[in-house]
Amino acid sequence: MRKRIRCRLIGVFLIASLCWVGCLSAAGPVVRADVTDKVYEVVSPVGEETQLTKSVSPNLDTLEGKTICEISVGMYRPETSFPAIRESLKKQYKGVNVIPYTEFPVILMMTSGKEYDDYITKQIALLKRRGCDAVITGNGG
Repeated sequence: MRKRIRCRLIGVFLIASLCWVGCLSAAGPVVRADVTDKVYEVVSPVGEETQLTKSVSPNLDTLEGKTICEISVGMYRPETSFPAIRESLKKQYKGVNVIPYTEFPVILMMTSGKEYDDYITKQIALLKRRGCDAVITGNGG
């Protein structure tokens, strides 16, 4: 009984609030005349569309016998998540070789500009030297 009364009271309060704002009026929402003449420019929180400028490697047909490298940005508990991912891969794929994230340099996600570009260039060269067929990054822990 109390629950039903409480729900009805909340419903009445919501309807009264909507009426107060003007959302339920027959003429539609109440808008002051002086507000309709103004135009505001806003920035979308969604951001602008981007276009991929580089081609993406094709998917591997299997991970069996492949070398997989782990890359960390030093966040999201890589010491917990990467070992679990590594163990799972070794159970599922015969002959998979996983090179741990501890064998690669770490860069913070907030890095940008020339420092970031230099890091990416060096990281790609190192991944190629280590013979990585695939990379795990952004695991989110």
